[in-house]
Amino acid sequence: MSDQAHHWSRAAEGYEEAFIDPYLPEVRNPLRQAVAELADKQKTVADLGCGIGPLLPFLAERFRRVIAVDFAEEMLVRARERCHGLVNVEFLKRDLTDLTDLAGQVDVAVAVNSLVLPDTAALDAALRAIHATLRAG
Repeated sequence: MSDQAHHWSRAAEGYEEAFIDPYLPEVRNPLRQAVAELADKQKTVADLGCGIGPLLPFLAERFRRVIAVDFAEEMLVRARERCHGLVNVEFLKRDLTDLTDLAGQVDVAVAVNSLVLPDTAALDAALRAIHATLRAG
């Protein structure tokens, strides 16, 4: 486990106490509207760096398949708890630079506050990996 993954796993339990949830009703955030405009029950969406999964139920209502990706195991544990009973959500533990097997499977990708990486080479690799996962069209 990378140092970042380790630290994010440690932060998972008290995440809501330490961070502002960008999806709270009182927070002005255009993401939900933008995603709703792209939503399609025939499409697959990936939440890259899903964290504790606050966006996953919203995505699960609007897309056929939701792929939740995070490198911190404890964040995924919390996300799984949040999505209990949602059969169209699957979870992958991995770094965002390791998305090769998703190539051609994803129609829409969402990455909220998840491209915070230690260097520009890693950021470039993550962006290339995200781009490669999107279906042409």
